[in-house]
Amino acid sequence: MSNSNDNVWLNSDSIRARFIKSINITNGIIFDSQLDHYDDDHWQSVNTSRHRFQVFSAYIDRYNRSNMNQRDQFQFSNANDNDPFYFVRVIAVTVLNINERVLCYYHPTNWSTTTSYGTFRECTLRPIREHWNLNYSAYFIFCPIPLSSGVNRTIVHRSISIFAFNNNNNQQQQQQQQQQLNMIVPSNRIVIHSSKTTTTDVNMNESNQMAVCVKPLHYHYNQSIHMIEFIELNRLLGVDHFYMYNHSIGIEVDHVLKHYIRSEPSLITILQWQLPFRSQTEIRTEGIFAAINDCLYRARNDHYRNVLFIDLDEFIIPHVHQDLKHLLADMSGRFIDKVGAYSFRNGFFYLQYPNDPLVYDELDHSPLVTDRTRRIATHLTSLIKTNRKASLNVHRQRSKFIVVPEYTVEVGNHFVWELSFGKHTLNVNPNIAYLHHYRVCEYGGDQCVQNVAAIVDRRVHRWMMTLINRVEQCLNILCNGKTSTQQQQQQSTQMCRLLL
Repeated sequence: MSNSNDNVWLNSDSIRARFIKSINITNGIIFDSQLDHYDDDHWQSVNTSRHRFQVFSAYIDRYNRSNMNQRDQFQFSNANDNDPFYFVRVIAVTVLNINERVLCYYHPTNWSTTTSYGTFRECTLRPIREHWNLNYSAYFIFCPIPLSSGVNRTIVHRSISIFAFNNNNNQQQQQQQQQQLNMIVPSNRIVIHSSKTTTTDVNMNESNQMAVCVKPLHYHYNQSIHMIEFIELNRLLGVDHFYMYNHSIGIEVDHVLKHYIRSEPSLITILQWQLPFRSQTEIRTEGIFAAINDCLYRARNDHYRNVLFIDLDEFIIPHVHQDLKHLLADMSGRFIDKVGAYSFRNGFFYLQYPNDPLVYDELDHSPLVTDRTRRIATHLTSLIKTNRKASLNVHRQRSKFIVVPEYTVEVGNHFVWELSFGKHTLNVNPNIAYLHHYRVCEYGGDQCVQNVAAIVDRRVHRWMMTLINRVEQCLNILCNGKTSTQQQQQQSTQMCRLLL
């Protein structure tokens, strides 16, 4: 990881919370029109809990089929003084099967005001479904929003804090806890992402059509050429924005992401993901399920029409339409107001397969191709790996998906767990599009390519020259746009050697 003070994962300009100013909603929510202080989302501790308890982000959401019972519980426990339509959803991680009383505290509008002037509400928790029965799980925390005193409108505060205490039904002890709350300085304070949440927002901004959510980058991920390929090919396929969660990255990928943030600040959102749990032994894969569900609500808050959930070694490739936007427009037009998610079957393009020699034949037919062009092409996995295992995985096994975030409640790694009432997942025919997955054999060795039927799929070659040119343009800026001393240092890296 880069030691630079402006390391990309701390670049606040690219990841600050966005707020809608002075929006009135039919159901009566008023959003703050001024914001005098805000901070980037990051993991914060709930120190009042007996367990390790972390919170990350908070979003305005509306009640749906899965949480109507919680609304009824909130209304009963708080004497009908909660907003009947909206609540705050918090992304958290704590011990599986936690048995604690969880409270949320809504801070007043003035950021510096003490807790004694705010409002407390009792919350409910639900573990996100994929937790693999490890000790810790990602959670949704549901916090009711208090109505303003004497009026039928709700004022959404700018920030919220979470407290957790022993779950004791003794009324006297609960009163003591309530008195203690007014004297406790909260160990966390989360900005509430407040967004207009009506269904018409799906069409609110034509430029915000499609985003990609990527699971946390980890193990000091440093495949710089592949990162550029991932970004540029997805842009050719119609993607407008990328959400990435940085657990740890290498110096070359750090340079690449800084370049994109400097040149196109609206292209990539990068969030710090320093989750203090041991991956795979305490929680699944750097808290992947907290990340992807945070990304779901973040993209909804930013009004993206469709969101892809894929890994860095995967591409959803359309085989009939010119890009994913045209594919989704066609599919949604056939199933008007019914589809909340699109599932794509997985096809393995194993890296053990030989490179496709036709790449060089196709390049030789272009008079503008140089030796540099050929060198770059040989490092673009989606172009040179065209052999694919003949059989595809069935849906929900290794498959990936695109969702309409406005209609999606909870996502998993390979399928959508829950959609809004009346919405369904459409299993896309692989003749129309499927997931191209570039990786080594799943279980080590080379058995996955031995005595296994394979076919050739060169669909990505449709974008070959444009993709190569975009990668070369990016490399030119990264490797030649520096002073001579810095340039000499960078030319020792893999990506810059391609330009020599």
